[in-house]
Amino acid sequence: MTDYIFKKNSEIYIAEPTSTSGRTTNTYNMGVNTSILAVEDFSISQSRVNQGYKTKTLHEPHKLSDGSLVTKINPAKFQMTILVPTVTDVAIDIIMDAILKPITNSNFDIVAFSGHKPTQNDADFKVQVYNCFISNAEFIIETNSVLKLKVQGEGTMMTGEHVDFYSFFGAVSQPTEFQKVDYLSAKLPDSTDIPCVVSLTVEVQNSINWLPSQTLNNTLAGVLSSPQQATVDKRTVSGSITAYTKAPKFSSVGGLSHDHELNKILSIVAGESASKGFKFNLLGCTYTSRLSTGTVFTTTYDWEMTDNPTNFSDSSSDTRSYIKIQT
Repeated sequence: MTDYIFKKNSEIYIAEPTSTSGRTTNTYNMGVNTSILAVEDFSISQSRVNQGYKTKTLHEPHKLSDGSLVTKINPAKFQMTILVPTVTDVAIDIIMDAILKPITNSNFDIVAFSGHKPTQNDADFKVQVYNCFISNAEFIIETNSVLKLKVQGEGTMMTGEHVDFYSFFGAVSQPTEFQKVDYLSAKLPDSTDIPCVVSLTVEVQNSINWLPSQTLNNTLAGVLSSPQQATVDKRTVSGSITAYTKAPKFSSVGGLSHDHELNKILSIVAGESASKGFKFNLLGCTYTSRLSTGTVFTTTYDWEMTDNPTNFSDSSSDTRSYIKIQT
């Protein structure tokens, strides 16, 4: 019977290079600075660009089909839903740095290993995405569930090969305990916690721009161009809070008006307690509210942050914007 490779048997690793200078796929030392992620699901892919050209001429009118050339390789794309552990985790720290400081902290690889057979060499299949940038991060906060972090991004290259797992990593332990949503606090200035919160989302988007690397010389020589370097041109931090509208205070929820506000501080803590879990301290937020008349009336606050912190991970003071995971 043929042995197939199943995604459910995969493990996801985050690998950092020992040096960021002069790095290539051939000299990369995979066995150093490597950590495992606990993921609920993941996907990895990469495509190539076909460029068509006409083949029909006056002398050869029978050539009705266009010719085709593969001219370049698109960035590799990945998506993961990560479970947030109860203790400090190196892999989570690497991911958070890539989200919050994408210009200086996006030099890591994602490695997926499938089908561990420790007694058989070359029995594992390794898929690797190099030089990853995170373009979208969604902090998932749901009742009766654990905290999750859904990330999407791109890398310069994807490779796949059969290898011996233990020659790369050896023994690496995976987190087994994860943070539940037992505590939730969401509020704006001059208000108590918004009561009866139904759902809450926070999303960070980094606009990635890959620098052109295709040249006429490479095209004529049949050399495929692939992404090499990227810049982050823009960041957007936004989300929404939906809460049941309580009577008799129909015009407000937690002291907030059904209108819009500018330049407000949004504070959210969600996790096992006030000192464990996701913590968001976001300055310069603009929000608008809307009423929905379902079976139970709800009010949804859609917000977006306009502040531009130089260090989004610095949580030393609540007078600055920051996002962090408390463990």
